[in-house]
Amino acid sequence: MRVLIVGGGPAGLYLAHLLKRDNPAHDVVVRERNRSGDTFGFGVVFSDNTLDTLASHDAVVHGELQQATVRWDPIEVRHRGETIHAYGHGFSAIPRIKLLQLLQGLASGVGAELQFERDVTGAAELEGFDLVVAADGVNSVVRDAYPDAFDTTVKQGATKFAWFGTTKRFDSLTFIFEQSQHGWFGAHSYPIDDATSTFLIECDEQTWRNAGFDGPEHDPSTPGASDLLGMVYLEKLYAKHLAGGKLLANNSKWRTFPTISNGTWRYENVVLMGDAAHTAHFSVGSGTKMALEDALALADALRENADINAALEQYERVRRPAVERVQSAAQPSQAWWERMSPLMERDPDDLSFHFLTRTPRVTLDGLRVRDQVLVRRFQESWAARHGVDRRTSALAAPLALDGVTLANRLAVPVIGASLAEIAAPALSGAGLVVVSLGEGNDMSEAVDYVHEHTGALVMARLYGVEAGSLGQMAERAAADGFDMLEVAADAGTLDAVRGAWPAERPIAVRIAVANNSPLDVDRCVAAASAMAEQGARMVVVELPARASADVVGEGAWRALLACECIRVEHGVAVMLEGGIESNDAANTAIMSGRVDLCAGRPLLTGGDWPNREGR
Repeated sequence: MRVLIVGGGPAGLYLAHLLKRDNPAHDVVVRERNRSGDTFGFGVVFSDNTLDTLASHDAVVHGELQQATVRWDPIEVRHRGETIHAYGHGFSAIPRIKLLQLLQGLASGVGAELQFERDVTGAAELEGFDLVVAADGVNSVVRDAYPDAFDTTVKQGATKFAWFGTTKRFDSLTFIFEQSQHGWFGAHSYPIDDATSTFLIECDEQTWRNAGFDGPEHDPSTPGASDLLGMVYLEKLYAKHLAGGKLLANNSKWRTFPTISNGTWRYENVVLMGDAAHTAHFSVGSGTKMALEDALALADALRENADINAALEQYERVRRPAVERVQSAAQPSQAWWERMSPLMERDPDDLSFHFLTRTPRVTLDGLRVRDQVLVRRFQESWAARHGVDRRTSALAAPLALDGVTLANRLAVPVIGASLAEIAAPALSGAGLVVVSLGEGNDMSEAVDYVHEHTGALVMARLYGVEAGSLGQMAERAAADGFDMLEVAADAGTLDAVRGAWPAERPIAVRIAVANNSPLDVDRCVAAASAMAEQGARMVVVELPARASADVVGEGAWRALLACECIRVEHGVAVMLEGGIESNDAANTAIMSGRVDLCAGRPLLTGGDWPNREGR
């Protein structure tokens, strides 16, 4: 088989090695537009899990990497003069040029032909090969030569970043937040050898503009050129962390991160791999990991299938779910950096916990498995800020709203209208029971029973009520003794109930997300803003099960992001209904400050709730 691999990065070089290793009769050519010693950027990071996966598939390359990398365990978060160490996160790193040299040696050592300074400009140069592999990165010439074939989507990120190095050797993966007169900057730094570290800087676009980095004097328009003025600015800002070290430039220019996805990775005898096929934000350190895993999967498929079409189908079928999981995990991490600045007012413990749990896949219990001491510190810090015993979980802590106090932060919606159905979750320990109030039902006996026998509050949800009846229903709910009222976040609903509902009892508004529709964070926040200005004291974000478990798992974290933006920007309490299926996830969401309450019956059965007799 004649194979042309366009792109001499990690994906292309590793695939060339694997193909020639598996079948020396293959004619494998790698064409790279740059020189063999050229590389942009500084270091490449691998988690311990990534190296373990590689070891199970390729002991030779794993052994080479183990000898060439530097390893560390903790993650450091530096903020407001403090450093938080989070242990149990094993990583290794290697200079990018060293990784390329290692893979070049492996590929050429088994007989692959490496052609450097050989540009590919269009489809005509791809003829005469049985298989063409596009491993030529984000701006893939091969992919773009077939504009209608792959259904490519490119979504540019909202932050600006520049990739520097430094002569300061950091001891571990270190995130450093510093404020200049122009705004907040965040650094991602990690050691790559005995004397050098990567130093990647990120900030929001407004800070970037405030600092003047959009000016013509900062324009490194020459390929490979760097923003040296920006480098001087950042050296001064991070001087105490660099401790005499200098920043290093290598194509270090400001850019935005493109998230790339393709409807298909194959077209006739052409297949996409690595960044040409997909990208995930660098804050999860997955680019090279995915490239190497792509190469392994494609080599396996070609070895197991004599038919190229069948091999390419298998490759995409095997790899796409894994890639989408990584992209799913990267989205909330990228969103965290895009909304970083408002979070910087938090104290170091609060910010560090929020940062470490920026993706829903990392929870309080998950951190506890890695570092019990750190989690104890986070819990004690949260308890002190909220005036509760350090042994009290976030979900079990009380919550004060205007005029009322909830015994804990667990809400349970009930559908039925009988006393037993309403009282059951309260007797089991829920702090708030949410009752859908229908016309013609007298709820006073059930509400009185809950108040007499438990410490729970009861909220009336006016669901499916005609606009003209809202006032009457609110008046009835008040007479029945409900502690809170919930209405849909529609124009006029608050005005319709305001006069009929006691001013000292809070009114909540519900923002429902439709099934099969992605949650629009900005729409949710805008709707909450309008309701908060009209006097709503709590917002309920309702996420249907189907919306929280969509194909890439976006629903839950988008809902959490919307909740947090509402809390931070408008100062109202937020309850998330749906998307949180465990007490661990609920405690994480509350401790991180993304929500105030979580609603769901599974949380009631998953916790150790006291039966609170006597109000």
